[in-house]
Amino acid sequence: NLEEENYIDLATFYREDRKYDDAVSVLEEIYNDNAENLEFCKLLGDTYYDAGRFDQALGVYGKALQLHPESFDLYYAMGMTYTMLNDFNSAKDYYDKAAKINSYKDEIANLNLGQIQLILGEYDEAQKYFEKLIMSDDDKISANAYYNLAKIKLIKGEMELAAKYCNLAIELDPEIKKRIINDKRFELILDKLSIEK
Repeated sequence: NLEEENYIDLATFYREDRKYDDAVSVLEEIYNDNAENLEFCKLLGDTYYDAGRFDQALGVYGKALQLHPESFDLYYAMGMTYTMLNDFNSAKDYYDKAAKINSYKDEIANLNLGQIQLILGEYDEAQKYFEKLIMSDDDKISANAYYNLAKIKLIKGEMELAAKYCNLAIELDPEIKKRIINDKRFELILDKLSIEK
């Protein structure tokens, strides 16, 4: 929408000029039409923040978080804003949530990188990725790491370890049983696994 873009350009111009209250006035005019737009809410919240209007910043960030609960930037901005209000307990909560989102993204990326190494036959490299992930706070990620380590151990002929890793994966995420049963490679160790026949 051209008109909205003009408003945003004008607000950005005011922000660069450090005229935060003017920027806020411009953005407030089109807020209702953009309340679901993450970028826009972030801009308005940041402008309130820069203007020292922290409670209003929290209001905008908070509403946006309800629609975008996966946004690292919003959690981080909430943390910054609570810090400015000297509410360090709330700030810590939001920084923790931001850190969890970030580490989860990193863990998913590492899981994918490990699986690529496995496909390429670089078993030692793949194993390094999966070993890092078995300590994840997310049980599904840990379970997937153990499952992939079990595959590597099978390939290397280390049946006892393969069985041990499979059982750990099943314990963390019972859903993984289906994948193990459907994968022919695991037939060699099925009798050693905690799967009801």
